[in-house]
Amino acid sequence: ANPRHLDAESLRDSMLAIAGRLDFQRPLGSQIGELGEGRPGSESRLDDSVTYRSVYLPIVRDEILDSLEVFDFPDANQTSAQRQQSIVPTQALYLMNNEFVTTQAMAMATRLESEFSSSARQIEEAFLMVYGRPATGSELAASEDFFATFDWEGSLTPSADGGASSGGRKGKGKAKGGGKGRDGVGRAAPLAKPKNEALAVFCQTLMASARFRILN
Repeated sequence: ANPRHLDAESLRDSMLAIAGRLDFQRPLGSQIGELGEGRPGSESRLDDSVTYRSVYLPIVRDEILDSLEVFDFPDANQTSAQRQQSIVPTQALYLMNNEFVTTQAMAMATRLESEFSSSARQIEEAFLMVYGRPATGSELAASEDFFATFDWEGSLTPSADGGASSGGRKGKGKAKGGGKGRDGVGRAAPLAKPKNEALAVFCQTLMASARFRILN
């Protein structure tokens, strides 16, 4: 069959799921209710860091969340019979730089560290989580080379509200988590920083790949 792109909602939910943070409960409140009446302004943007399913995200005509808009979400100002599929630089830049993505990568790395002690097993399980298949021999060799030569001056540092700042990489939104202890609209406790920052960067690399975004 012809390869097809994951739609925006599935892509967002998949990143949360492999990070172990997807909250299947329906949110009890609405961000729109928190913002009050009127059009959301620059000081009161909708929060893309909530961890419930994307089907429950608020859709405001003039304020579509980045995680949806960048990946061909329909224009909320008009009727759309079919979604378009595009491959544009903004999609790659989002996956490389946005704080929502770096946060899920950090959570995935922490999850791998807690479940598997050996680095070789962590690499194997990362491929299974992201691609749904075992890594090939060439992929394992390339992964081992990456960890052997990894040298990065940045750092992954959980912020006070649970977001992940990543050296020089910046993105909109503040990732606050989901699941236990969440409030009515899906926020929860901050994340723990993974012991191996290279593993978090490796996880983000898998998430940003075409093999994750495109179903073959």
